[in-house]
Amino acid sequence: MGEQTHITVHGIEGKLSREGKAELFLPEDPTRKKAFFNPVAALSRDLTVLYVASLPQDKLDVCDALTGIGVRGIRLFLESGKVRTLWMVDRSHEAIDWVHRNLKINNITEYVFVYEKDANVFFYEHSGVFDLVDIDPFGSPIYFLDGAIRSLKRSGYLTVTATDQKALMGFAPSATLRRYGIKAIRTDMRHEVGLRNLIAVIAFAAAKQEYAFRPQLAFHYRHYYRVMGYLEKYHAKAGDYLRENTGFIYYCPYCLDRLYTTDIVSTCSCGKPFKAIYPTWIGPTHDKQIIESMLAKLKEMEDFLAHPKVARSLLELILQETNAPVYNLHDVASRYKLSLPGYKWLLNRLPDSSRVHHSPYAIKTSAKIGEIVELMKKWIPPKEWRRLKEENLDADST
Repeated sequence: MGEQTHITVHGIEGKLSREGKAELFLPEDPTRKKAFFNPVAALSRDLTVLYVASLPQDKLDVCDALTGIGVRGIRLFLESGKVRTLWMVDRSHEAIDWVHRNLKINNITEYVFVYEKDANVFFYEHSGVFDLVDIDPFGSPIYFLDGAIRSLKRSGYLTVTATDQKALMGFAPSATLRRYGIKAIRTDMRHEVGLRNLIAVIAFAAAKQEYAFRPQLAFHYRHYYRVMGYLEKYHAKAGDYLRENTGFIYYCPYCLDRLYTTDIVSTCSCGKPFKAIYPTWIGPTHDKQIIESMLAKLKEMEDFLAHPKVARSLLELILQETNAPVYNLHDVASRYKLSLPGYKWLLNRLPDSSRVHHSPYAIKTSAKIGEIVELMKKWIPPKEWRRLKEENLDADST
């Protein structure tokens, strides 16, 4: 976000600022709900621009539902190079007024359609119209998914934000069950669980309308989850696709083992009963080809993106993530009274392993907890290793 200048336009007081290529005329209080703008979500908008710019289609009909003052839609129009028509929707009269002001400031007049309307009413009035629909609500997106999917063509893209982290990650199990239909528990994999639950909810909503949903980018940042993916009419095969990619995340609160599977498993290898999160997403959470394309686009766009360095770091971490279960190493070290090993040392010795973008203390690996613990026991801190080496050299000299 650039420097802000306080100005008055046609008797309306506001702040003139910039994000990406967009000139923004903002309310004095941009966080008020009737004309909302969240500067913290600039990274989300950067990544959305990169995602749309990386898609194979050249001309997209895009709907920015719940548009607020219109920043995301305007940036997509100006920066992605892929938007043929842009449809901006918000039920707030005040928000729509700010949308029109920002369109004028950015000299966008053609191929943009602005609607003051409830998003779900708009979706059902525009069935099968869009190539891409963006949903960025307060709280949960669950209330808009059915309508958004209905408004897509036979194939299209859906980009979804959720800020109700507590429910999605299982820290409010009754809300998770009531809102999302997922039985959840509190674990040390909270943001991984949150992302997978959000993907599952989108996939199930898509399957009801005979679409298969393939996540291409899913990430957590600060206060929100963001999922972007491709939908295609799959008819009878949509059920098979769900069976292959949804199932159980099992978690043992006693030994800290975990398992992603489509099978029913009742007992952990330690003999204690497993606890389960289900039905949730256990398939891949990102598409490496899309992320590589986004990183390539970032090189072309870094001069005007709001947070290019953060975007690059996040994408590079996600690119190397595996689809294995997540382990919080601090919790494992604490439970087994072990020293925390060097991450690079540990990852080089574990199968199917990687760092995790949403936690500096976690890794992904297909290894079982027993393998991880045994390996951690072998860790010798560098200072201790040097001391032992010096002692051995002294013993050899005598």
